[in-house]
Amino acid sequence: MIYPELIKAVVFDLDGTLVDTLEDLGNSLNEELTFRGLPNFTLQEYRLRIGNGTVNMVRKSLPKSMQKHLEEIHKSFTVRYRRNLLNTTKPYPGIMEMLHNLKEKGMFLGILSNKENDLTLQIVLSLFKEIEFDYVSGACLGIPKKPDPACFVKMCQYTNLTPQEMIYVGDTEIDMQMAVNSGMYPIGVSWGFRDLEVLQTQGAKQIIHHPNELLISPLILSDNS
Repeated sequence: MIYPELIKAVVFDLDGTLVDTLEDLGNSLNEELTFRGLPNFTLQEYRLRIGNGTVNMVRKSLPKSMQKHLEEIHKSFTVRYRRNLLNTTKPYPGIMEMLHNLKEKGMFLGILSNKENDLTLQIVLSLFKEIEFDYVSGACLGIPKKPDPACFVKMCQYTNLTPQEMIYVGDTEIDMQMAVNSGMYPIGVSWGFRDLEVLQTQGAKQIIHHPNELLISPLILSDNS
């Protein structure tokens, strides 16, 4: 059973949840594919490949004959992406207002992302200068990525909060699975990189369609299990 009065933390995914990174990611990978004489993909095609780290995105975009060069190509893509990191990437409409409101209510604010940790930190420090996040972590060497709950366990060691005190907000099946695996309350967003059916089948207890819905959702949490 979820008790709204116990919620002390709201933890977010980054790409597709707080910020729209699709164009910068897609353009960077298309640059790399063009450089190697390989076919490009549309942003809509890339939309479904984001969420499980950039290595996975690159892997899904290479023909079988090039998979043996994955490490080299990913390294080269990463150089391009670092250069393009903030060309078009920005928070979704309503995100800043939501974060300010949650912070004013005394909520712990966290980010758990599968994006490389240094890139996660660069985006957060550049685009959220007004917001003091309590915990930010991207993918780190030696710690399994979401949906493995390892990153959540590490955060709990830092915060001393329990899963029952946390909401996790994300836009992909990876996020919903991680929230379920961790015992957090899963909330899916409709503006991200996956369709609603994917979020619902993978454990989302609520779907929100605008960030301002999260301002009241802690008051209406329900246990659908």
